[in-house]
Amino acid sequence: MNITLYTEDQALEVARRAACLAVEATKKPDTPEIMTLSQVAEYLQFTTQTIQNKIRSGGLPVSYRMGDPRFIKKEIDEWLKSN
Repeated sequence: MNITLYTEDQALEVARRAACLAVEATKKPDTPEIMTLSQVAEYLQFTTQTIQNKIRSGGLPVSYRMGDPRFIKKEIDEWLKSN
């Protein structure tokens, strides 16, 4: 297993690029207003496991419908802007 150590500037650049990718994802016109786990993972360009980890840590806005997680696009977009 390789571990890469980044300087603070490199880490900020990685975060900036990730934010840019996330913003690009918001430009998809066919994104539904209410998304499933797999849809929000695709929208944010994360794996479903990463989304589940963010749900567990309280770092991602989520609602539940009949026990299944649902994500409101507007809330996800606001979360992107604040993170």
